[in-house]
Amino acid sequence: MVMTAARLEQPEKALDVMMDVPKNHYLPSGHCFQRPNLPLYLPANGGLLFAAAMMAAGRSGAPNRPASGFPANGKWKVHHEGLLPAL
Repeated sequence: MVMTAARLEQPEKALDVMMDVPKNHYLPSGHCFQRPNLPLYLPANGGLLFAAAMMAAGRSGAPNRPASGFPANGKWKVHHEGLLPAL
């Protein structure tokens, strides 16, 4: 949902979906919490990281500005190293 909202140029919605969701919080082990009896790696880990990278580094067809997946309202200062735009 985060990547879809970002691709539709709705960065505020993308951030709303990404933030403050219990399943998007990481445990000290690096895993996304799902429920107490399921403390293992799930695709959500990679999906959340890819979505954040796509929002920071951009994607094909994105507006031509830095961190094009984040709102251009001056509230976000996004820095990244070595990320390539997503397709």
